[in-house]
Amino acid sequence: MKDPLKEKVRPRRRPSSSGRLGKSTDRNPPAHEAQERKLSQRMPRGWQAGFRKAFDQAAIGMALVGLDGRWLRVNPALCKIVGYSEQELLVTDFQTITHPEDLDGDLNYVQQMLNQKIRSYQMEKRYLHKAGQVVWVLLSVSLVCGSDNKGLFFFSQIQHITEGKRAEEALRESEKRVRAILDNSPNLIFLKDVEGRYLVVNREFERALSVSQEQIEGRRDDEVFPPMQAAAFRANDLQVINGGVKMEFEEIALQEDGPHTSIVQKFPLFDAGAKIYAIGGIVTDITGRKRVEEALRRSEARYRELLENTPYGVYHATWDGRFIDVNPALVSMLGYPSKEELMAVNLATGVYHSPDDRTQLIELSRETGRIRGAEIEWKRKDGKPIAVRINGRFLYDESGDLVGTEGIIENLTEWRELEKQFRQAQKMEAVGRLAGGIAHDFNNLLTVIKGNGDILLGLVEQGGLQRRSVEQLRKAADRAASLTRQLLAFSRMQVLQPKVLEI
Repeated sequence: MKDPLKEKVRPRRRPSSSGRLGKSTDRNPPAHEAQERKLSQRMPRGWQAGFRKAFDQAAIGMALVGLDGRWLRVNPALCKIVGYSEQELLVTDFQTITHPEDLDGDLNYVQQMLNQKIRSYQMEKRYLHKAGQVVWVLLSVSLVCGSDNKGLFFFSQIQHITEGKRAEEALRESEKRVRAILDNSPNLIFLKDVEGRYLVVNREFERALSVSQEQIEGRRDDEVFPPMQAAAFRANDLQVINGGVKMEFEEIALQEDGPHTSIVQKFPLFDAGAKIYAIGGIVTDITGRKRVEEALRRSEARYRELLENTPYGVYHATWDGRFIDVNPALVSMLGYPSKEELMAVNLATGVYHSPDDRTQLIELSRETGRIRGAEIEWKRKDGKPIAVRINGRFLYDESGDLVGTEGIIENLTEWRELEKQFRQAQKMEAVGRLAGGIAHDFNNLLTVIKGNGDILLGLVEQGGLQRRSVEQLRKAADRAASLTRQLLAFSRMQVLQPKVLEI
């Protein structure tokens, strides 16, 4: 886009023509000189010298312009502004060096003065400098009339404002850039005066709160938000104003889709006298992050609850064996009175019954990075060994280096004892089955012996030697029967509890 302040326009010279005022005039030096002499004759003699001196020494451009637009008298300041000498200007008119886009407006004002609708006017306009560039001026024109109230000439004051216009343009461009940054920011941005009235908000602010710049400008928080929120915002604003420094707050604002939590950075703005005249704010919506954090907190709480209540031991340790976290089950399993006391023990040297076992376990599991059902011997605080089963994994950093281990520990000591008892029971069951078989066979033999003994007792005489032998045989058979019953009871794993029965 072309900078109108730097636009190059070549001055135009027009041939003269008779007539009072127009965009094209004919130059007739004798007529011009006659008009200037006529002008001088109308001025009081004493006033002419004083006016001429003030006119020529004025810091701003001054000119006397004929009713047809011709330059009648110009001062050095005007010549400097437009780059023409006095002689060059006096043979032309203001229309010649006026920028084409400003000429119609200028001529319109002139015509209104000639028609006595106005007595003066002021406008910003552009002149075409002799070197080709455009110069901006603030033109003030008044009509000088004679005693008959008819116009004699125009008195023009020309103030050079090109630098000011450039500064204004630069400011406008700067404001456009700032506005572009504001409106393309994903953050809500605002500016308030010290009374809390909104001065500027960006497009994201308008979108989030469904309000336009025009609607919110000049309004305070208590006119936009619910009372409690507005009071909280104002309290934070006052902290910044009273402290004179940037501060960060967590604020909750009600939007169309519900409350939003934001981190708000508020900062003071100072004027040239180091006095705070406004505060700015940059709002970062963290509602989504808060929801994620809350979900994570709940998840961690559930994990912690599971960790604290599981019957299995759980640990997290560094690669060199320093515990980072352990659960109550592991503390109890290893016989320590508190978590802190176990945390002070090194996993490699204080828990493994043999440190070599850990080294061997790591080497066997390094390829997969996981420990699956490894059975190994640990030791309790009192030195008593316990059998454990480990399921765990190795932990790596971003560079792929081993940094730690995690494990779930199952105490196998009770299981091992139960297994021992089970094996013993199996052995006893086998012995019982053997004893039962022997008892049954032996009982069959005893039945024959006892039966034959009873028959012999009926055949021998009382008191004889043979009688005593048979009786001893019968008693031995009864004792053998008693032993047989004991073997049968053992085979059934029964406790012998004889009872007296009434028959």
